Amino acid sequence: SYLELGVGNGGSFLVDSLFVGKECRKFHAVDSLEETNSEIKQTKNKIMKKVNTLVKLFPKSEVKFFNSTTDSFFEKNTEKYDCIFIDADHTYEGVKKDYINALKFLNEDGFIVFHDIGNTSTGVEKCWNEVKGNAKNVEEFLWKPDKVDFYNCGIGIYYT
Repeated sequence: SYLELGVGNGGSFLVDSLFVGKECRKFHAVDSLEETNSEIKQTKNKIMKKVNTLVKLFPKSEVKFFNSTTDSFFEKNTEKYDCIFIDADHTYEGVKKDYINALKFLNEDGFIVFHDIGNTSTGVEKCWNEVKGNAKNVEEFLWKPDKVDFYNCGIGIYYT
């Protein structure tokens, strides 16, 4: 089972779900269209096109989009997940809340994937560096473009 927090227009949800694969029986995505980032130009129509593509590709799986803040989603949620991808509110406080909530709804031996662990202009890097010591194991994938002194984006995998 896979949960993605923060989907933009659904592109990463589509691609990430393809990587997770056809053995997965639950693909859930959460994002609040009311609290959208104007740079993304997020729309429900764009998200639902990706969701409907996944429904066709994985007819035996449950594919759902929840138009909700992550806080509201977790307040109502009763499901557990094998993998939770955190890419919603990039403030330190937002990422930390999503991490704490994700731990409560993660299956044993599940893992949490953090997006943007190398981005120093957000709170993700700070949160990742703070919490990664609590994991059984972590993997980090960072890329630094030529001619710059910083990492951009980055993926952190937190194994419980």
